[in-house]
Amino acid sequence: MRSVRQKLFIQVGVLVLLLVGLTVVANNFCLESYYTSQLKDRLVEYYETINSIESSAYEEELKQFIDIESSSNVDIMIVNIQNDILYTSNSYFLDEKMMERIQDMQSMDGGKFAPMFVHEILSEEAQEKRGPEPPKDQNHPPMKLEELERVNNSVTFYYAYGNPLFDNKMLVLAGTLNSGDIIELKVPVVSIQSSIDIMNRFTIICGVMLLIVAFAYAYILSSTFTRPITEINATTKEIKELKFGHKCEVQTSDEIGELAANINDMSDVLSEAIDSMNQKNDQLENLVNNVSHELKTPLALLQGYAEGIQRHIGNDEVRARFYSEVIVDEAKKMNRIVESLLTIKQLETDEMTLFYKDFSITELISKTIEKYHPILEKEGLNIEFLEGPDDVLVFGDAFYTEQVLINYVSNAMQYVEAPYKISIDLEVMEDICRVNVFNSFEHTQEEVLKPIWDEFYKLDKARTREKGGHGLGLSIVKSIQEAHHQAYGVKSEAEGITFWFDVLRRS
Repeated sequence: MRSVRQKLFIQVGVLVLLLVGLTVVANNFCLESYYTSQLKDRLVEYYETINSIESSAYEEELKQFIDIESSSNVDIMIVNIQNDILYTSNSYFLDEKMMERIQDMQSMDGGKFAPMFVHEILSEEAQEKRGPEPPKDQNHPPMKLEELERVNNSVTFYYAYGNPLFDNKMLVLAGTLNSGDIIELKVPVVSIQSSIDIMNRFTIICGVMLLIVAFAYAYILSSTFTRPITEINATTKEIKELKFGHKCEVQTSDEIGELAANINDMSDVLSEAIDSMNQKNDQLENLVNNVSHELKTPLALLQGYAEGIQRHIGNDEVRARFYSEVIVDEAKKMNRIVESLLTIKQLETDEMTLFYKDFSITELISKTIEKYHPILEKEGLNIEFLEGPDDVLVFGDAFYTEQVLINYVSNAMQYVEAPYKISIDLEVMEDICRVNVFNSFEHTQEEVLKPIWDEFYKLDKARTREKGGHGLGLSIVKSIQEAHHQAYGVKSEAEGITFWFDVLRRS
């Protein structure tokens, strides 16, 4: 597998070579046509400029002619119908020797110079007025003409070959001016091809230099670009193996930096989710084990006594009634366990709706104590209510708030020790009311009380079983309070344990 750096090198190299190649191809196949087209447009523009000048004003407009010649390397020749030269560029007549050479190479008539293309561009009527074509020099055959484009009846473009004065072909605009004079605008084509050759060589040299610079830049860019990618790749490999300690150390402010930050956030979220899932799995495993353990004894009793009745072990009515009572009692215990578990799960998963309303917490505490009075009297216990204000209004679900208080009172009755003191007091604060349920008990370390809110946790399993408890009461308290978004807790004191919970106060 090729690395990103190798791919970047190859792509940059191919791109540079492709650009250089396309430039050379465009120069060879398109530049000459484009340049010729532009040059033809320029020659037509020059023709129209000269055509707008009166023939008698050529000397006065000499500067304009020179500007045209110098700007585009154009040779200009204008003759009248009698072959008289009205204007010619300096390149035709540099000195007397050049004149003699031109006279030797071109056909002359009465000392009057004839433009080299004049007979090709004159109309038949104009040729008749002009007279016969000058005699041809057998040593110097006439130039070959290749018509390119006839713009209109007055202007035609040619390629000209074979002129002894010009070894290469020329682009020629031959035309008739409004005055009837003949004009020739000539540009050597050799300059175009030479420019293309020079440009191609220069492009190749620049391409080689550009390739070297591009490779150097690609090396620097790949080092800068691939380092964060390598870092991200290493981090994702760690995440794939569920190892979340490695973080992407990418501090850029671009999309790659944002991606690295998102991967770090994803790693943290996955780590928390997996930890939570493992914790839930452990809790589920513990729950299954605890439920199995809690249901094992009542199921065994149910099975044993049911088999006793089936086998008519108890033939008398008293024993049969006893067997039936045991079965009913154990069935009720199992039902309480199942109902408690369902309550916890419904509260934890928001499947149970809380019905908020205003109610008196003082009245709720008094009714709960009164409800437990027969049981307390039977057990020889008493609950002392340290009343605060006469009537304190709170806001919450009255049913579940009462369930919290009942579970605390039941827990206190199970674990109370000498001097067998149980008390309830009410703390009224600015926004909340705190209900405290105290029972005398041996001093307990805070560490021992931490898991007390877990399902089926029991400080004294033998005592809980004897009292009929199953270790779910405080778990229900936890679920109800968290559903209310209110605090709860336990604190160990010198003479016992105090369980407390908060409820929202109505001012």
